[in-house]
Amino acid sequence: MKYFQPVLTPTILIGNSLYWSYVLGGACIIEFDLDTQRLALIEPTPNAYAHDDTVFAVMPAEDGGLGLIVVLGFGAQLWKWKAGVRHDDATWVLGRTVELDKLLPLGAAGKRKPLALVGFDEENNVTLVRTSCGIFLVHLQSMTFKRLCNSGSARDIHIYNAFSSFYDADDFL
Repeated sequence: MKYFQPVLTPTILIGNSLYWSYVLGGACIIEFDLDTQRLALIEPTPNAYAHDDTVFAVMPAEDGGLGLIVVLGFGAQLWKWKAGVRHDDATWVLGRTVELDKLLPLGAAGKRKPLALVGFDEENNVTLVRTSCGIFLVHLQSMTFKRLCNSGSARDIHIYNAFSSFYDADDFL
């Protein structure tokens, strides 16, 4: 395989379950239910690992529940997991497609490298995308982005943990 997705991927909390994607000799999504303390494996969409430059990550779906973002080349597909009566009845449903090459600065066409999904903030519905031009924070609903750093300072970092914090000025000091 020419490019690979790191085996370690960001973990997200949706409802009472933790989810993360696992890629090593195949691909799956691992679910850990915090209430029942059980693990389950969910098959990603077939195109999630069909090509060498494809990466995917679990995320909250736009209207809640489990979602999946699949980056194939310079485009992204947003999927939602539709649960059935039985686990066998569940399926992935395509929500929308985003042309990232029209949204993000990716550099000269001949020097572009595959995009990498390197983090996700489920509370703010943003994903962190590494391009050959740097790391970008992409808000998935508004499709706005912000450059966090240039490519030179981020080339050796593979996973980011997005977080936000606040404090009450009255309680400070």
